[in-house]
This record gives sequence, structure tokens and C-alpha cells, in this order.
Amino acid sequence: MAEVEILADHFYKGLQNKDGKKEELICKWNKFKYNLLDLQKELPQEIARPKAGDNLGHKTPTELTLEHLMQMSSTYQTFVHVWLS
Repeated sequence: MAEVEILADHFYKGLQNKDGKKEELICKWNKFKYNLLDLQKELPQEIARPKAGDNLGHKTPTELTLEHLMQMSSTYQTFVHVWLS
């Protein structure tokens, strides 16, 4: 959580409503972590736990998570905006 606070301090410095934005980011981060747990359950077994040398044609869990994040950019707009700026 401390890392998210550091990022919030960096990206929101100089803003009039810095504390409100920081609190919003922390709340959305916690929701994102919760959503990641649900998304983890939906990963196909061959991607979640690939056998050695068997994952050549499949996306990695990280790639699928980032894809999901971009598809849900309206839900995660705080993160997408901060990461892309």
C-alpha cells in the first residue's frame, strides 16, 4: 500500500484536491487487487500453470491481465490514466 501512496504523491502533487485523489486511488487499487483474485480464477489451467516448454503459443498471465485491464479501462480509468501519462 505504501507504494501506491508514493505513486499518488508523485502524480497528484500540486493538485488542489491531492488528498481526495490519493484516497480515491488507494480505494481503486484495493478494488483492483480484489478483482485480480477473481480474474485469477478465470484463467485457463494451461495458462495459469503451464508445463515447461508448453507455453510457447499462449499468452502469459501477465499479458492476459494487462489485456483485461485495457479492455476494462473505463472501470480502471484512474490506473490507465496514471500509467499512460
